[in-house]
Amino acid sequence: MPNLYPIHLFRKLRWARLGAALLCGLALSCAFAPLEWWWMAWAAFIPLLALPTPKSRWERLGVGLLFGYAHFATALHWLNTVGFGAGWLLAAYCALYPAIWYCLHSALLWGLKPRESLSEEQSEAALAAAHRAGAAIWHLPRYRIAVGVAALSAASWTALEWVRSWLFTGFPWDLLGISQVFGPWALLARLAGPSGLSFCILFTTALLTLAGAFLLRKPRRHLPLAVFLGWIALLGGILFGLSIPANFPQKNLHDSKIRILAVQGDIPESRAWNEQIFDMAWNRYADLAREGFRACGENPPDLILWPEGAMPAPIIYAPYTARLRKLLQEIRTPILLGAIDIRVQPGQSPQEAPAFNTAFLLDAKSPLLLSPYADRGEYYDKMHLVPFGEYVPLSRHFPWLAKAIGMGRDLTPGQNYKLFEIKGVKVGVNICFEDVFPEISRRFVEDGADLLVTITNDCWYQKSAGARQHLAHAVSRAIETDRPLLRSGNNSDTCLITRDGNIVSPITAPDGSVFAPGWHLYELDGHLFTSRSRSLYQRTGNAFAWLCALAAGIALAWLHWKSLRHHAKQARVMKSAHEKK
Repeated sequence: MPNLYPIHLFRKLRWARLGAALLCGLALSCAFAPLEWWWMAWAAFIPLLALPTPKSRWERLGVGLLFGYAHFATALHWLNTVGFGAGWLLAAYCALYPAIWYCLHSALLWGLKPRESLSEEQSEAALAAAHRAGAAIWHLPRYRIAVGVAALSAASWTALEWVRSWLFTGFPWDLLGISQVFGPWALLARLAGPSGLSFCILFTTALLTLAGAFLLRKPRRHLPLAVFLGWIALLGGILFGLSIPANFPQKNLHDSKIRILAVQGDIPESRAWNEQIFDMAWNRYADLAREGFRACGENPPDLILWPEGAMPAPIIYAPYTARLRKLLQEIRTPILLGAIDIRVQPGQSPQEAPAFNTAFLLDAKSPLLLSPYADRGEYYDKMHLVPFGEYVPLSRHFPWLAKAIGMGRDLTPGQNYKLFEIKGVKVGVNICFEDVFPEISRRFVEDGADLLVTITNDCWYQKSAGARQHLAHAVSRAIETDRPLLRSGNNSDTCLITRDGNIVSPITAPDGSVFAPGWHLYELDGHLFTSRSRSLYQRTGNAFAWLCALAAGIALAWLHWKSLRHHAKQARVMKSAHEKK
C-alpha cells in the first residue's frame, strides 16, 4: 500500500468510506438475532479499519454516525412494534457511541501519522492529495505503535459501551460481546463479562487488518513481529484469567434437588385490560398449572413459576387474590410470579398510592391474599425500570408526554436486593429488563444466590427478534456469574440456561416455535447450581471496563495536548511571519 494516493483515488475515498460504514453496520447486525452469525462480529469492522480515515472532523462524525445508525436501526427494528418509531429513535441515540469511537480512532491515526516529504518527482498537488486522503493504521511509523493504536481503539469502543450501559439510566442492549453467546467463544465472558469479549473482538479485528495489509504489500513482507506478539499477549491474558484458582465458599447442596414447574401462557399484551381479558389470562395460566401439577403425580414440584405480567391486573385486584388463594390451597405448592403491586394505605385511593413491578413468593397463607393492606411477605421490587415503558422521564414537567407514551402511570423503583429461598437454595430474581444489566445478576451472586431466575414479558414485541436478543443477555448472565438461570417468559423462551450457556428444555410448540403456551418441569440437581469456581468477572466486575475508560481518557488527553501544541506552533509561525513583514 503506497504512502501517497493518486488524486483520483482521493476523490473516491469519501464514497468508499461511506459505503464501508453502511456495509459494516449491516454486517454487525447480522451477528445478533435473528440471524445470529456470530462470526460476522469478527469481520464487520475490517473495512472501516482498512480504509484510511478522513482528516475532516465532520466527515469522521458522518462516517461514524452512518455506521452506528445502520447497525442499530436494523438490530433494534423489532422495537418499532411498540409504536412511536421507538426503534428508529433509540437507534439515533445509540449511533452516537460508534460515531464517537470512529472520531477517536481517526484522531489517533492522524495524530501519529508521519509527515510526507516532497520528492523531486512528486507534485504539490499529489502531496496535498496524500495528506487529505487519510491516515491508515499501516501508515504508522512503527508496528509496535500500530498494535498500540489497535489496543486503544478496542479500549475506546469498550469504554463507550460501558458508558452506554449506565448513562441516562443505561441501555446495555446488544453490546458487541453479546454477539458471541451462541458461538464457541462464549465462555470468555467469565473473564471480564461482555466488555472483555468486546475488546477481544475489536483488538483481534485490528490485528487481522494490520496483518492483511502487510501481506498484501508489494514486495510482500512477513508478518510484523509486533502483530504476532499482540496476539500472543491477548491469548496469554485469556489463559491467565482462565487459570486463576477459585476461592468461592462452597455449600453442601449436591444432595438437593429442586423441582420447578414453569408455565408459559402466551398471552397477548394490551395497554388496557378488562374483566374478560383477565378471565382469559387466568384460565390459561391456572389450567396449565393444574395440568402440569397433575402430571407430576405423587412427586409434586417445589415451586410453580409464572412470568412477569402473567395477569394484566395488579396483585391487589380482588378477583385475582381470591383465585390465587383458592389455587394455592388446591395445589399446596408456592408460586413465584411477577405482578404490579399498588401499595395502598387505609383511606388512600389506588391512584395516589405508589406502584411497583414486583416478584412475589406466595403460598396459601400469605397475608397479601387476604387484604391489600397486609404485609407483602416474600417479595422483590424491580430496581431498574424501563424508561418510557414503566416510567416517563420528566413526566411531572411534561404530562402530555406521559399521556402519549406512558403505560398509564409511573412505577416506583425498588431499593433493596432480595433473595428467595427454596429448599435451602437461594434464588435471585431478575425482572424483565434487569437481566440486561450484568451488575444486577453479579450482585445477587455476591449476596449468595445459587440460582438466577428471570421473569419477563416480551409479548410487547410480538414474534420479533426482540425476544431472542433478550434471551442472549440471559445466557451471558449465566456464563459470567457461573450460575444456572431459569428463564420464565410470558410468550417465549421459557427455558433453563446452564452455567456453560447451554439452553435446556425450552417450551415450544409442535412445530418448534418458542411462541407457544405450555409448561415444563425443571429438575435441578445440586451439582447444577453449586458453583465450583468463582469467575474472574464475578470477582472484578467492571474493573476491565474502567481500565479501558482510563486508557481512552489518557489517549484523549494526549490528543488534546498535541492539538494545543500544534495551535501554539502555528501561532508562533504566524507571529514570526508578521514580524518579518
